[in-house]
Amino acid sequence: MRRMRTFVALRCGPDVARRLRRVANDLEQHGGVHAPKSDEFHLTVQFLGETDESDVAAIGRALEAATAPLSPFELRYGGLGAFPSPERARVVWAAATEIETPPGQGLQALAAAIGERLGALGYPPEARRLHPHVTLGRVRGRPPPALVDAIEAGKDLDLGREWVSELKLILSQPGDRGYRYIDLTTAMFEGPDGS
Repeated sequence: MRRMRTFVALRCGPDVARRLRRVANDLEQHGGVHAPKSDEFHLTVQFLGETDESDVAAIGRALEAATAPLSPFELRYGGLGAFPSPERARVVWAAATEIETPPGQGLQALAAAIGERLGALGYPPEARRLHPHVTLGRVRGRPPPALVDAIEAGKDLDLGREWVSELKLILSQPGDRGYRYIDLTTAMFEGPDGS
């Protein structure tokens, strides 16, 4: 049985991805950050890790069931941050914030629905609450002061908005230029009225 490394995510559209790429490239100039080589930026909703290939169809059905009652929603990208903090950064990110999402809709509702459906398939959700973000780069070693300053200066950065209406199960494949992401399934947000 073939095993694959997968995760569930919202992919960023091309306009937002271009803006994210510019910021990631700028951050690299400050040293310490290794930005992804591709423009396949995404917001991970649930990391599955090692996944049996035979589970992909069932995961796809579970994602469709989770997204069907949810409506498309708008996200605003911007505001730089780092895990665990700018001074000890390991991951530099741009925040993703919902705009005027009705109760019972949006990212937290999506994460809960996915966690419930995939948990029943043996892929339990992470214990911590979803912190919506897009990874811009990873930091090796101690972040240089210029990088810390750039993260702090980017707290109010606006990287645009977009409507999201699709959720993907994505295969993560290591390659020469970093990871390559391949969509395995797509689930659409249909809304409570099924439209």
